[in-house]
Amino acid sequence: MALADTLKEFLADTVAFRIKAQAFHWNVEGEDFMELHKMFGDIYSDADDATDTIAEYLRSIQEFAPGSLSRFAALTDIVDQLKVPNAQKMVEELLSDILDLIDDTKVLFDDATTAKENGIANFAADRQSQLGKFAWQLRSYLA
Repeated sequence: MALADTLKEFLADTVAFRIKAQAFHWNVEGEDFMELHKMFGDIYSDADDATDTIAEYLRSIQEFAPGSLSRFAALTDIVDQLKVPNAQKMVEELLSDILDLIDDTKVLFDDATTAKENGIANFAADRQSQLGKFAWQLRSYLA
């Protein structure tokens, strides 16, 4: 896949993931409310920060970044959540989505390396590391 297409899909996946994580942050309930509310806030804030960088990398390779909900919906593989699941299901969904995003970072790293876009490759590696940390935290919560 072309680097631009990979970046556009990663941007859409990150935006869709951020929206879900933020909705879970707003709506989580239960005895672990404070812990999960904070963790989900950290996760969506991190994703929010990443979206701008991804879009700027698209511009740096002379591509336009998608910027509409319909375009993001067409590009993303993140499954939308239309209900408010319980806290356990929220954690499970975010973990699954994070694992998908980690797969995205691996494809992005390979495409960026092939294109000799080392800054983008470094960004992909950094995202993989950060997402891996969130995956570890969510897995630990589920254990």
